[in-house]
Amino acid sequence: MILDVDHFKGINDKYGHIEGDMALVTVAESLKLSCTDSKNRPFLSRYGGDEFIVIMEAEDEKYVLQTAKTIRENITRLNEESGAPFKLEACIGYAKYDYDNPVTIPQLIAKADEKLYEMKNNRDNMG
Repeated sequence: MILDVDHFKGINDKYGHIEGDMALVTVAESLKLSCTDSKNRPFLSRYGGDEFIVIMEAEDEKYVLQTAKTIRENITRLNEESGAPFKLEACIGYAKYDYDNPVTIPQLIAKADEKLYEMKNNRDNMG
């Protein structure tokens, strides 16, 4: 999965880089909290800027979608509990590694990134 914080530049611009850094900490905490119950111990990493990567084994797409939903819910909850002066949300895209048709890691990330932007575009077009 690849996660991108929504409107992160706006948070930095309006509230300053310290608040922006706190937003990133909230996202990281949300990822850790959301993935602790996984039996496969996913790999969590900041990818750059306001993007994070989650690499995990999943039995099916339903599990991936549920994990993504949990991450987004925890981001919202932890942000509200922190009293931050801004709304914190994220979009998450994902891609499945296919052992029958292997690709490079950059190609896999690019596939997940495509899903991420589909999600952003669909959400933005819904109003």
